[in-house]
Amino acid sequence: MRITSAGGFAVGASWGDDDSIVFAGAWGAGLTRIPAGGGDHGLLTTPDLDAGESSHIYPEVLPGSNTVLYTAWSPAQGGQTRILAVATDSGESRQLLENARVPRYSKTGHLLFMRGDHLMAVAFDPEAVEVLGTPFVVATDVRLYSDSYGAVFDVSDEGSLVYQGGGRWEQKRALVWMDRAGETTPAIEDRRDFTDPELSPDGNRILVTVRGSVFSIWVYDLAAGTRTKLPQEADNGGAIWLPNGEDIAYWSNKDGPYGVFTRSLDGSSSEAMGTFPSEGDVGAMTVSPDGRHLMFTNRSSGRETLLAVVELPQGGEPTFFRREQNNKSRPKFSPDGRWVAFVSDESGDAEVHVAPFPGPGASMMISSGGGGEPLWSLDGKELFYVRGAQLFAVQIDLGDRVRVGETSW
Repeated sequence: MRITSAGGFAVGASWGDDDSIVFAGAWGAGLTRIPAGGGDHGLLTTPDLDAGESSHIYPEVLPGSNTVLYTAWSPAQGGQTRILAVATDSGESRQLLENARVPRYSKTGHLLFMRGDHLMAVAFDPEAVEVLGTPFVVATDVRLYSDSYGAVFDVSDEGSLVYQGGGRWEQKRALVWMDRAGETTPAIEDRRDFTDPELSPDGNRILVTVRGSVFSIWVYDLAAGTRTKLPQEADNGGAIWLPNGEDIAYWSNKDGPYGVFTRSLDGSSSEAMGTFPSEGDVGAMTVSPDGRHLMFTNRSSGRETLLAVVELPQGGEPTFFRREQNNKSRPKFSPDGRWVAFVSDESGDAEVHVAPFPGPGASMMISSGGGGEPLWSLDGKELFYVRGAQLFAVQIDLGDRVRVGETSW
């Protein structure tokens, strides 16, 4: 059963004995509380930007549902985490543990949590909400995920601990070229936790995000065989090329809340296009071929994932593209700038759609049985998308309306 229509990546959830669920619905946001049977949700916490906090994640509701433990993440401080407790009636928070994350309460009278690569425990009084004594190591090989600060462990009502072993896990992905026969050849030698690669307009450079405890942006020069890391301002990623091939747009929380920024690769300028205080994070983006409009995914805990649009170069407050009651993400402008491909769950499943920009006009569902990561061919006659590990290509005729041909690959 769907509890909420909010999209995005949930970074932890906990079910209270009052039959409510507290969850972290997006990076760059606080915790949301909602009845387990669905209904109106309420914001429980808001990150303290003055203290360097960006996100509240991995909630744990204590018995009685009067207190919720959670992790506060501060990327500007190198990804520092600490565990706090919030009273559900007053909304007041206080710190319990430094250099700690992912709290789990055990009815044995202990609080389990992660510190570095170690699973720790400490005596804990749930009534007074106080840590007692000195933390001690429980396990050193718990499966960890650097990009989400997650750890795979839990505690039963009887106090039994279960966890997945294996230690820290980091994906090693390759960037490859693929031909029409499905054959691949390496684009670069590096293998890292790559995501969102973008080829420059001249085809000579790759702009790519590397995931980790904080995300970073890299440029690979294919002709020179070099790589360059852009200045690490905070948590940065999702970079795309602007049409001139020298400037980029990207998301960052360098000013506190997540926002969209543009900068030149030589570092001569960096300007904010739009920020969203306590409104969640920013996802995949696309720029119109004339460079006048930047569209990006805006996720916020407790509401639908939207497609926001700002005008370049001035930026400012965004407008929203097709603000229906469903989640939309992964926008891509067509080569002529008159259409946008995006992913929407309006049918109940995530599917690729195409709609006119800036509108009005109906959208057309392109994929069937699931689809994501849409990408136009350079001539606009094909639209590529993925379903699981499969890549599809759909013939597209862009006139006054979209006409869809055969699907291949």
